[in-house]
Amino acid sequence: MPKASICVDAKTPEQELVKEWIKKWKGKIRYLSNNEGCGCCIDLYQVDAPAEVLNRPPA
Repeated sequence: MPKASICVDAKTPEQELVKEWIKKWKGKIRYLSNNEGCGCCIDLYQVDAPAEVLNRPPA
């Protein structure tokens, strides 16, 4: 299964897009790490998911 790292600046509109993307694809994401970022500067997630999910990044 394809893997990806998602890194986003915290406290930005993009952070909310990532959270919405995770909720949208929750049923198809095989693995989602806990937030490995500090949370004050960045959010960082490791994701295993089908290509159809990873090819549709948060937008």
